[in-house]
Amino acid sequence: MRTRCARVAFSAFCLIATLLGCQSPTTPSVPVWIQILCRPEPQTTRCWARGRHDDRAATETDVSAYVTWSSSDPSVVEVSSRGIARSVAPGRAEIQVSGFGPKSARPLTVFPGEPPLPEDLYGSVVRETGVPISTAGIQGANVQVTYGHNSGRMTTTDDHGLFEFPHFIYGSAEVRVTKAGYRDLVARWVFGLANGPELIMERSTP
Repeated sequence: MRTRCARVAFSAFCLIATLLGCQSPTTPSVPVWIQILCRPEPQTTRCWARGRHDDRAATETDVSAYVTWSSSDPSVVEVSSRGIARSVAPGRAEIQVSGFGPKSARPLTVFPGEPPLPEDLYGSVVRETGVPISTAGIQGANVQVTYGHNSGRMTTTDDHGLFEFPHFIYGSAEVRVTKAGYRDLVARWVFGLANGPELIMERSTP
């Protein structure tokens, strides 16, 4: 009798646990590609790992809890087991993940008194306005960063009106865009996780 009661009680417990969702978490499949994203906060920088499990699919999964976090130079940046990066001294280091799929890394730069700042590949489009509006890019426009950690960097738009700055450091930025026949353009924004905005140039008055 006691054995039967125990079985009934155990079955009831399992049923309640199932209804309440009290099941062991399922480990995701090992990704084939991992990207590290970072977001600076007042004192530290929070990083997380996104894994893609199929080269042909765009769906990504947060695998931060399954990877091992490390720093290429702990004397510059320290990172916790949860992906929280902390500045130690000015310099440059990489946040790295391993142990669950392919290894991945993301460079961080430390300036005095600031949390580690991520670097990104930056790209944007310069296009002209008119009547009718043209969506064609303006090639050969000069783009110069005039404010922020990236100040002084210069590039030129390509045949499609695109420009990019490799390792563009997170933070406030101002760019000046110039080209003969167009009004000079100055744009300022806070560069974050996503790429910069479209910069719209207008033709100068003859």
